[in-house]
Amino acid sequence: MAARFIIHLHSIDLPLLYKIQSFLGGIASVTVNGQTASFRVSKLEHIINVVIPHFDKYPLQSAKLIDFQL
Repeated sequence: MAARFIIHLHSIDLPLLYKIQSFLGGIASVTVNGQTASFRVSKLEHIINVVIPHFDKYPLQSAKLIDFQL
């Protein structure tokens, strides 16, 4: 199984996913499947060099912090 980082939102929030993609330097793909929109980072290099440093600098403030720490 490959490492990946995914955000799933209602498709009404699609503009937010594009803003996240832009903020993180254009990494990831944004897709829509019916009423669900997804932001998906699949490249290990992007996860290590972009996603992890972001959440190290700006820690999650929810139960997802435990998932991130694992």
